[in-house]
Amino acid sequence: MILINSNSLIKKLFIKKSILVFSANWCRPCKILKKKIKQIELNSNLVFFEINVDLFQEEIIKLNINNIPTILINNKIKKFFTGIFSIKKLISLIKNNF
Repeated sequence: MILINSNSLIKKLFIKKSILVFSANWCRPCKILKKKIKQIELNSNLVFFEINVDLFQEEIIKLNINNIPTILINNKIKKFFTGIFSIKKLISLIKNNF
């Protein structure tokens, strides 16, 4: 997963097809999701972009992201409220939104 560290990069990602993962280092479900994303990246040509909500609070407010982890696929917000879900479910979510 590629860590995003500037506002200009975030704006560019919204123009193209992308999979953005909003998370935080202290978030346990986010850590679980990151492990699953690594497995998906190893077995596919998908690239995920990680955005730390603690570093981009203004953007998070603009996007109305209230829970993490949150996945945004092609500018559509897909939320996970728990860290308990399968890789199969995550892949299905991505396929249905690309």
